[in-house]
Amino acid sequence: MPKVDLSDKTVLIIGGGIAGLSAAYALRKNDKNVKIQIVEPKEYAEVLWASYRSPFVENVAKQSLIVLSKYCAKYKIEHIQAIVTKLDDTSFCQVKLLADGEAKTLTFDLCVIATGAGSYWPGMGRHIPNTTEASTPQARLEAMRVEGNRILNAKSLVIIGGGLIGTELAGDVAAHAKAAGKSNDITLVHSGDRLCPMMSEPASKAVLKMLENLNVKVILNEKAVENADGAVELLNSKKTLNANAVIQTIGFTPNNTFVDSTRFPKALDDLGWIQTDDFFVVPGTDGKIFAYGDCSPTLPNAGFQYMEASSVLGRNLYASLTSKPNNMKPKPDLMVGLINTIGTSQGIMYTSFFWTRRVVPWLKNKTMFFMALNGMIGVKKDFTMAAT
Repeated sequence: MPKVDLSDKTVLIIGGGIAGLSAAYALRKNDKNVKIQIVEPKEYAEVLWASYRSPFVENVAKQSLIVLSKYCAKYKIEHIQAIVTKLDDTSFCQVKLLADGEAKTLTFDLCVIATGAGSYWPGMGRHIPNTTEASTPQARLEAMRVEGNRILNAKSLVIIGGGLIGTELAGDVAAHAKAAGKSNDITLVHSGDRLCPMMSEPASKAVLKMLENLNVKVILNEKAVENADGAVELLNSKKTLNANAVIQTIGFTPNNTFVDSTRFPKALDDLGWIQTDDFFVVPGTDGKIFAYGDCSPTLPNAGFQYMEASSVLGRNLYASLTSKPNNMKPKPDLMVGLINTIGTSQGIMYTSFFWTRRVVPWLKNKTMFFMALNGMIGVKKDFTMAAT
């Protein structure tokens, strides 16, 4: 049977992070001719699982920045540097071009929302830029340097939130401050009774012990807020922590305000996260709009999960484009593994079946798993800032 010609079809991907690139790469593997457009205001994609180390190690920062012009040229993807202002139909959306502010309408046959999520800590790089300058990889690299210096030069640092990001960041700050000969006072405040509550209690205790060995002070069962003077107020004990720098790592916020909830009343939950079925299709969109990545709770919040499951998304997009919905597959049942580095030489690998401090945490510390980008979504090292 001859292959269907999809050269007249357009798939629009909103968001050019790891999830968006995963969607584009998987679709391109299914068809060489379908038109793929990525709407992304930045000129780069960022490997966010490296963001807690990038401010302190320039080589990590450079390898974490993927230059979209190089990646898109390789896989015949059109990068539109713009911000989506409204998705109000199943065949078009409104965008504002970043360079000159011009409004434009983009039409599509299928759309994939891959906008990720915002972070309370700007250092993670999850912000949406509003100027051309802020959107360049060079500007992001400089912002990482500035943030790293700000943190390491703070004699007293308070990190609010003891999940994966907060514990990884606290460990890295402690290790790099010590290597730089600085005597930083680092305090990690967490509202729960143990760190990293997604892990088992023994694994959480191991994380706590590693942080304490790095001289990080951990305060549990305490809610904290930063006041106007920059101090941190502990709401339960009514104590105040004076700090030169405060970082909040208490979770993420959805970047989905462009979705018209009147037009798509089933698309968003009460908190603004995009809902999908098991095929990554957003309900109430006639099978024309998919969602993938941190913008949706369908998969765990992990870049490796998006890259690993993207072959299913690519197959489903191709099946929809060729009017063969019966060929679509449900999301894969992947084993969720968490790899939490604490400092630069230790950490925890946790799954629902076991946890360990050996081998895999060491490998992440050494490589940040950048090699997986090539094998899973076709990111060559030459596509990153490390090549400059």
